[in-house]
Amino acid sequence: MYPDTNQKLELNEWLRTCQYWYNRQLGERFTWWQDNNLQLKAFPWWKDLFPPLFDTKPSYYNQKAQLPTIKQDLTRVWHSGEQLDFTRVPSQTLQDVSKRVDIAFSRFLGGDSNSKRSGKPRFKNAASFSTIIEINRGLRAGETGETCFVVLVLFPCYDRTDNFRNCLKPPYSD
Repeated sequence: MYPDTNQKLELNEWLRTCQYWYNRQLGERFTWWQDNNLQLKAFPWWKDLFPPLFDTKPSYYNQKAQLPTIKQDLTRVWHSGEQLDFTRVPSQTLQDVSKRVDIAFSRFLGGDSNSKRSGKPRFKNAASFSTIIEINRGLRAGETGETCFVVLVLFPCYDRTDNFRNCLKPPYSD
């Protein structure tokens, strides 16, 4: 099953919105970390004396809670002037992006289950952000009735004018 042209355009719009959402959340976390990390290391007791200053730490839940507000209107990307419509992207897909940011940042700060820290999470450009997850509750797997997760992988490609864009490619080609 391959999407037609209109579906490809819609999926590329989803991908662009998810990429912006990922980078925005990561930026919020880096800003908070840069502003508060050294203070917490030097004066760990400040957290007890001034709790309102440190309660604003971005987390999965409070970043996810921003979605209803963001979905009310178009969001303007400040550096390009592009208008993004978050209402076109399913909320579960955007929540999955929030979870990805949370996992990447927590691995950066604390490490994985083996206490191995990852490097600093990177901001994603169109070439490096190529996977979104669409949770389709209408699909059922076999007789068990389990919910299917559809993973959409978008591969970078070039159009006839050699402009970079994301497009869907079949998993194999003849």
